[in-house]
Amino acid sequence: MRSPRSVIWRAVFLLVALTAIVAGCALSGAGSPTSSGCDGIDAQLGGCDANRPTFAGADCQAVGRETGRQLNDRLLTIYRGPEAVGNESRAVRASHVMTVTTSLANAYLRQIGIIKKCGVDEFVAAAQTEFSSDFKTLAGTYLNDGPPVTFDEWLAEWRSVVRIIDMEEG
Repeated sequence: MRSPRSVIWRAVFLLVALTAIVAGCALSGAGSPTSSGCDGIDAQLGGCDANRPTFAGADCQAVGRETGRQLNDRLLTIYRGPEAVGNESRAVRASHVMTVTTSLANAYLRQIGIIKKCGVDEFVAAAQTEFSSDFKTLAGTYLNDGPPVTFDEWLAEWRSVVRIIDMEEG
């Protein structure tokens, strides 16, 4: 059974992801600012950060691997860092990174015109090749602010966010 916070974060992921789909479909250039964010991603989540994730892959597997590498490195920094930054726990900061990284990968796949050729299973499988054993050990610990979960539970939560790449493909 999912904790109430897990359900809340899933809702936040989906809301941000859907916003990114709508805004990302009409990308005119990476990092295009709006009044509250960039490329449809709220600035408070990191949508306009100078060091936000970028992608250069030419196919689904390459972008999946890039996503996996970026999640691995960025989330390990959070997991090994301070318990809280301001009012944000590790779980909150990690959810922002997961949301922004996934949303930007989705927008990039759409921008280069391969979204119809890239399914969730292929994308996630490629991303997983970049997850270190350390990452797999820690990911479930910081999925939410409640009790730790397994890596497989973390992966299922992330997969539910990655579903955005199969939405609105037309």
